[in-house]
Amino acid sequence: MRGWSVSITIQEAGRTVLSELGLPLPARLIRDGDSGAVALIDGAGVAHPLAQNRFDVSRQHMTLSAEADGTLLIADQSTNGVFVSQQNTARLIGKGNTMAIPAQLQVMLDTVGFDIRVQSQPPRAPRANSNLHAEVRLAGKLHRVALDRTPLVVAGGVLAGGYSYDRHGDLNGILAALGSRSALVIAPDRSGNMHAVATTGLAARLNRRQIGQNQPEPVAHGVLLTFEGGHLHLMKAGADRQLACVNDTCLMLNDYKPGQNCVYCGTRLGDAHTRFIG
Repeated sequence: MRGWSVSITIQEAGRTVLSELGLPLPARLIRDGDSGAVALIDGAGVAHPLAQNRFDVSRQHMTLSAEADGTLLIADQSTNGVFVSQQNTARLIGKGNTMAIPAQLQVMLDTVGFDIRVQSQPPRAPRANSNLHAEVRLAGKLHRVALDRTPLVVAGGVLAGGYSYDRHGDLNGILAALGSRSALVIAPDRSGNMHAVATTGLAARLNRRQIGQNQPEPVAHGVLLTFEGGHLHLMKAGADRQLACVNDTCLMLNDYKPGQNCVYCGTRLGDAHTRFIG
């Protein structure tokens, strides 16, 4: 998965010369020494031409980078200065200095006639390697969550909204956004593999086994997760439907075979209370 990027718009004399969403970092504003051609070189090595015959731009003028938490770093390497505009005032960073801007906070830069609007953007997690969905029971109600499109976050006994792969990236980004909030999270890691995490203050079991808090656990098709206030089953799209055991101390999934008992606890399956999952 890519690291932090930036959304950036650059104008020269009121004309937009660059507008990019998700520009890879680090990005360098440079000038060709002979021709005066100015370009922004992104983290993938792609040159984005900005202007010609601009000898007021330094050969190595400015560098944009990001720390692991998304803090945007603006390094001034110029002779003529990079200014940060905040609250109607312009502050010079100064050659050899670096200014830190909080993650995802938009900032305006002014340097030798270029007006630059920039903010850091979180990594985008790859979609899950397996097309899983979760069937979640909370307070007696059934919810279905497609995990290849959105992470699952249960906090305070309800499905918590406001979390997305595009906004928060992978599992680690979602956990960082939760802070100290107690929750159950299911999301892909950087490789796209699904994991479940019960954060501090929430007890959870994976297939009836107690899991450690803040410890990612790999999850896949057929998994049962139980936690305070509810439980869920994970199913892969297109898989055969299964029977969920009706014993509240079990709830495990079983292949559908008429007349059988639960292979985990021996409870009779196939009666009026049996639930099909999938």
